[in-house]
Amino acid sequence: MKSRYYVYLVFIIIVVVLVAVLTNAQPSYNNQGAPVVVSKKVAKPAITPSTAVKTVTPAQVVDRYYPIHVIKMDVPVYYSSTTVDQIKVSNPPTNSSVSSPLTVTGVARGTWYFEGTAPILLTDSKGKIIAEGYVRAQSNWMTNEFVPFMGTLNYVTPVTATLGVLVLKNDNPSGLAANAKSVEVIVRFR
Repeated sequence: MKSRYYVYLVFIIIVVVLVAVLTNAQPSYNNQGAPVVVSKKVAKPAITPSTAVKTVTPAQVVDRYYPIHVIKMDVPVYYSSTTVDQIKVSNPPTNSSVSSPLTVTGVARGTWYFEGTAPILLTDSKGKIIAEGYVRAQSNWMTNEFVPFMGTLNYVTPVTATLGVLVLKNDNPSGLAANAKSVEVIVRFR
């Protein structure tokens, strides 16, 4: 009879422990020393004014610039070192008139991409960034051969600029300047 009592007792202890583990509860004791099960709750962080969503007024928008080369050098296309045999842009052609949405096409070696994409951006003639996006490889990019790409940029045509620069950069996950490559193409805004 005693053995049956111990079996029931062990069974009840196991059930209590399992319930406590499964409900993420911790044993606690009240003032009289009796065990009390208190479930462990994770408090949600309070939303304070510093973590609340902030609205940005036009006066707070900071213009971002990209250090362009083509307009400074007065050449229609600029290739960074070791880029000439890496990428060929077919659309838009150099000095062509463009409007939004701007479709960008061409071919680049598979090493230009990372996960099948590479960044592009459009600036005005002073380097102020107007639009940013990505081109996507149109076939298997895990090769050293040329792979076609395509991407689209939507932008608002700048009122004060007639010339712009389309910049196509290699995707450089290392972030090292030595691995950065780019090509810049002069375009004209309609």
